[in-house]
Amino acid sequence: FFFDQDNLYGRYLGFLQEVDMFHFGLCFYQGIELAIAKGISRFNPGTQGEHKLYRGFEPVRTYSSHYVARSDFSAAITAFCIEEQQHIAEYTEQCKKLLPYKAKT
Repeated sequence: FFFDQDNLYGRYLGFLQEVDMFHFGLCFYQGIELAIAKGISRFNPGTQGEHKLYRGFEPVRTYSSHYVARSDFSAAITAFCIEEQQHIAEYTEQCKKLLPYKAKT
């Protein structure tokens, strides 16, 4: 994990062998406990993974920055990113419907 006073950020964990529930115990549950113990208000367990929805992690849009060395790719990449933004917005709304919280009344 990486953290500051307000944020706990997820980690990368690679496996050579699959161990049942190890990933969730180490990467999610211990992260939640650490955030509570340190009074950290936000825990970002990392991008992607519908399994995070069922553990109460709301989808949060994020960004990344990239340098493209080949200028002849710029138009195609820009067009893809514009189209992808719409898909991500729709997907985010679909994911929010899967959260295990009661609707606000």
